[in-house]
Amino acid sequence: MVELCADFEERLVRNKSESRLLHKESKRNLEWSEAEMRKTSEKYRLNSYDGESLPFENYIKIDNTTLAPDEVAKMIQTHFAIEGRKE
Repeated sequence: MVELCADFEERLVRNKSESRLLHKESKRNLEWSEAEMRKTSEKYRLNSYDGESLPFENYIKIDNTTLAPDEVAKMIQTHFAIEGRKE
């Protein structure tokens, strides 16, 4: 189990990214999407608490607010001892 988290402000920035808008039709209405993000984060807890006991045998939580996707992928690969792609 991998839990990714990022600061809310960073999530708002990512919500408007070209890739997100291209691949997620629901995100294209930016006003609705941002309002939904705010409402959801106020109503629900979206991430575990630091140190919280979770029912997963093999788990990692990564705050990827300032990390590049390839850096996060490498962290996951290392944690779960996954061999890299052979090219």
